[in-house]
Amino acid sequence: MPARQSDPSEEADLHTGLAGLPRGAERRRAQRDALTLPVELRFDAGALSGSSADVSETGLLFLTDAPVEVVVRVETENGTIEHRGRLVRGQQLGATITALAIAFEPAGERRGP
Repeated sequence: MPARQSDPSEEADLHTGLAGLPRGAERRRAQRDALTLPVELRFDAGALSGSSADVSETGLLFLTDAPVEVVVRVETENGTIEHRGRLVRGQQLGATITALAIAFEPAGERRGP
């Protein structure tokens, strides 16, 4: 895949976040509740194509326009619940913990698990 020249307006969006909001600004559309349950995450993506935004000796920032689709299985006291969704953010929280943010597909768009 040939390297793509970056568009200055796209770079600005990477630094300010969605809709021009500063990073860290409240963007949640639904209330969240703290709840710890066993979860299994299955990736449907296979191989993804994209390009690098920056590269160093220790890693790179990968950009793709392809959704990283997942199936989320949540174990509750009432049984297992499955949701389809897509990975929207990943963050390393320490040497052993990685946080992955998943957006569920809207109910009308869900493909059956």
